[in-house]
Amino acid sequence: MKTVELGTTGTQVSQLALGAMLMGTSTDETTSVRMFEDFVASGGTFLDTANCSAWWHSAQSTGHESQELLGRWFEASGRRGHDPASDR
Repeated sequence: MKTVELGTTGTQVSQLALGAMLMGTSTDETTSVRMFEDFVASGGTFLDTANCSAWWHSAQSTGHESQELLGRWFEASGRRGHDPASDR
């Protein structure tokens, strides 16, 4: 996957980002994890999420569901703190 510089930071990220807004709410955890795995396997390194992404999903939504799911996935996959450049 093609990479581009993130602003002027010198950090390279995948040109395509995976939006995680509905992961953990409308998109169940099993499907979300499969999407993360497929994205990374394709060379993706740029995930887009925010702590207010899905606060409106239901009265019980906190808006943090996608971040919590990502945290579980990073920990389970061993990718927490992982530098994608080391895969090259």
